Amino acid sequence: MAFIGQNAAMAWAHWNSSNQIADSYNVTSVSRYGTGNFQVNLSITLPNSNYVLAGAASSNKDSNGVYLGSPWPRNTSSFYHATHWTNGSAYDLSHNMAAVFGDRH
Repeated sequence: MAFIGQNAAMAWAHWNSSNQIADSYNVTSVSRYGTGNFQVNLSITLPNSNYVLAGAASSNKDSNGVYLGSPWPRNTSSFYHATHWTNGSAYDLSHNMAAVFGDRH
Protein backbone atom coordinates (compact mmCIF):
# COMPACT_ATOMS: atom_id res chain seq x y z
CA MET A 1 0.00 0.00 0.00
CA ALA A 2 1.38 3.39 -0.96
CA PHE A 3 1.32 6.44 1.30
CA ILE A 4 -0.44 9.19 -0.63
CA GLY A 5 -0.17 12.78 0.52
CA GLN A 6 1.49 16.13 0.03
CA ASN A 7 4.98 14.92 1.06
CA ALA A 8 4.75 11.35 -0.22
CA ALA A 9 6.64 9.91 -3.16
CA MET A 10 4.90 10.71 -6.43
CA ALA A 11 6.18 7.52 -8.04
CA TRP A 12 8.53 4.65 -7.16
CA ALA A 13 9.62 1.30 -8.52
CA HIS A 14 11.75 -1.77 -7.85
CA TRP A 15 12.82 -3.75 -10.94
CA ASN A 16 15.47 -6.21 -12.13
CA SER A 17 17.90 -6.17 -15.07
CA SER A 18 15.27 -7.83 -17.30
CA ASN A 19 12.86 -4.89 -16.87
CA GLN A 20 10.54 -6.95 -14.67
CA ILE A 21 8.90 -4.70 -12.09
CA ALA A 22 8.68 -6.33 -8.65
CA ASP A 23 6.54 -3.51 -7.26
CA SER A 24 5.76 0.07 -8.16
CA TYR A 25 3.52 3.09 -7.75
CA ASN A 26 2.67 5.35 -10.71
CA VAL A 27 5.15 3.52 -12.97
CA THR A 28 3.89 1.81 -16.12
CA SER A 29 7.07 0.19 -17.42
CA VAL A 30 10.85 0.10 -17.43
CA SER A 31 12.83 -0.03 -20.67
CA ARG A 32 16.46 -1.15 -20.90
CA TYR A 33 18.35 0.80 -23.55
CA GLY A 34 21.86 -0.49 -22.89
CA THR A 35 23.95 -2.21 -20.25
CA GLY A 36 23.07 -0.66 -16.90
CA ASN A 37 20.82 1.98 -18.49
CA PHE A 38 17.08 2.10 -17.96
CA GLN A 39 14.22 4.45 -18.74
CA VAL A 40 11.45 4.45 -16.14
CA ASN A 41 8.08 5.43 -17.63
CA LEU A 42 5.53 7.09 -15.38
CA SER A 43 1.74 6.66 -15.46
CA ILE A 44 1.32 10.27 -14.32
CA THR A 45 2.55 13.56 -15.74
CA LEU A 46 4.62 15.51 -13.25
CA PRO A 47 4.03 19.29 -13.08
CA ASN A 48 7.68 20.02 -13.98
CA SER A 49 11.06 18.31 -14.30
CA ASN A 50 12.54 19.90 -11.15
CA TYR A 51 11.76 16.86 -9.02
CA VAL A 52 14.14 14.99 -6.74
CA LEU A 53 15.03 11.45 -7.69
CA ALA A 54 16.31 9.06 -5.05
CA GLY A 55 17.71 5.78 -6.34
CA ALA A 56 19.67 2.73 -5.39
CA ALA A 57 20.92 -0.46 -6.98
CA SER A 58 22.46 -3.67 -5.77
CA SER A 59 23.70 -6.97 -7.08
CA ASN A 60 23.80 -10.49 -5.78
CA LYS A 61 27.60 -10.14 -5.92
CA ASP A 62 29.57 -8.49 -3.15
CA SER A 63 32.76 -7.53 -4.98
CA ASN A 64 33.83 -4.16 -6.38
CA GLY A 65 30.83 -2.14 -5.14
CA VAL A 66 28.01 -0.53 -7.08
CA TYR A 67 27.24 3.09 -7.92
CA LEU A 68 24.12 4.74 -9.26
CA GLY A 69 24.80 7.06 -12.14
CA SER A 70 23.20 10.40 -12.81
CA PRO A 71 19.45 10.21 -13.52
CA TRP A 72 19.62 12.46 -16.59
CA PRO A 73 17.94 13.28 -18.85
CA ARG A 74 14.57 13.42 -17.18
CA ASN A 75 11.22 14.91 -18.12
CA THR A 76 7.68 15.02 -16.80
CA SER A 77 6.75 11.50 -17.95
CA SER A 78 9.95 9.47 -17.48
CA PHE A 79 13.46 9.46 -16.03
CA TYR A 80 16.67 7.52 -16.59
CA HIS A 81 18.53 5.29 -14.16
CA ALA A 82 22.14 4.25 -14.83
CA THR A 83 24.22 1.77 -12.82
CA HIS A 84 27.89 0.83 -12.92
CA TRP A 85 30.72 -0.73 -10.93
CA THR A 86 33.28 1.37 -9.07
CA ASN A 87 35.67 0.99 -12.03
CA GLY A 88 33.20 2.99 -14.15
CA SER A 89 31.96 0.19 -16.40
CA ALA A 90 28.19 -0.07 -16.91
CA TYR A 91 26.65 -3.16 -15.35
CA ASP A 92 23.18 -4.70 -15.18
CA LEU A 93 22.23 -5.10 -11.54
CA SER A 94 19.77 -7.50 -9.94
CA HIS A 95 17.85 -4.90 -7.93
CA ASN A 96 17.14 -1.34 -9.10
CA MET A 97 15.05 1.09 -7.08
CA ALA A 98 14.00 4.71 -7.54
CA ALA A 99 11.51 7.17 -6.03
CA VAL A 100 10.37 10.57 -7.29
CA PHE A 101 9.59 13.50 -4.97
CA GLY A 102 8.37 16.89 -6.14
CA ASP A 103 5.65 19.52 -6.23
CA ARG A 104 2.06 18.36 -6.56
CA HIS A 105 -0.28 20.00 -9.07
